[in-house]
Amino acid sequence: MSRRTFRPWVELLLEFYIFKILMTAPTYGNRISEEVKKHTKGVACPNPNLLYPLLRKIENEGYIIGNWDSPDKRNRRIYHITQLGLDYFPELEQKAKEHFIQMEKNIAILRSCLFESEENA
Repeated sequence: MSRRTFRPWVELLLEFYIFKILMTAPTYGNRISEEVKKHTKGVACPNPNLLYPLLRKIENEGYIIGNWDSPDKRNRRIYHITQLGLDYFPELEQKAKEHFIQMEKNIAILRSCLFESEENA
């Protein structure tokens, strides 16, 4: 899978997780990363270089709002999902499902090409 294909897939998956986590409770970036890692049993470990720009992008789109827990220190930004984000979630969920279906098809093709002779033996 090319980097051009892989990065949007990872961003979509991470964005979907961000929404799911924020729909349960407001939280901060490191907690989102920990939750994703925990829920995926370590399969997905969001890199801060991807997570924080994605949080800013989602915030700029109006789907979430971030506020500093101590504005004078700016040490932790707490994110909340907005009504716009809640309204957008079903569309995002559908996109994620479609990507999973496509990835499963791609894996089946690769499995068939790579292991076809072994499976027929």
